[in-house]
Amino acid sequence: MTYTIQVFKQILLLTYHAVLYALYDLPLFRVYPVSKLKSAAYKHLLGCNIDGACFIHSGVRFINPRKIHLGENVSLMYGVMIEARDKVYIGRNCLVSPGVLITTGDHELANLTPKSKSVTIGENCFIGSRAIILSGVNLGKNSVVGAGSIVTKDVPADTLVAGAPAREIKKLVLDDDVWTLSGMRSRNVAECGSPND
Repeated sequence: MTYTIQVFKQILLLTYHAVLYALYDLPLFRVYPVSKLKSAAYKHLLGCNIDGACFIHSGVRFINPRKIHLGENVSLMYGVMIEARDKVYIGRNCLVSPGVLITTGDHELANLTPKSKSVTIGENCFIGSRAIILSGVNLGKNSVVGAGSIVTKDVPADTLVAGAPAREIKKLVLDDDVWTLSGMRSRNVAECGSPND
């Protein structure tokens, strides 16, 4: 009997999440200021750990939102999917572009036994469109991931990576002047130096 009740609760929870996601895709919720309401709904209704205001746009999907932590001023564009079998931490002032996949799930090749490793994205990171961040990856502070990249290994701070698999393209030289288009970053990329310099 207890198992039946647990299954029933799980079905109700999944139905609730499906209805909530469907509501978020309505045109009313695509208006920019309403995204703050959406982040509050993700925090209070789905149990996602969110520090301050975040911008969660239409079509964002969380799998297991209770294991996701979003820092202040994180912006998740449409089509972002975060699959959190293990913990996912996204630091403050990060911008995640459309269509990005962040996954913690993996499996053993020999017997397909599932496993998972946490993903950590440092502060002030930018992830380009359609990039994939695989399990166990740590992105350092102020790192940039190029569009369409597949990140399989840790990325050091202040580094631009791109490709499949992603590799270091440039070290980013940052200055302390505060100037941004969106007002989200705390530091600005002043110049990029080649790793061969």
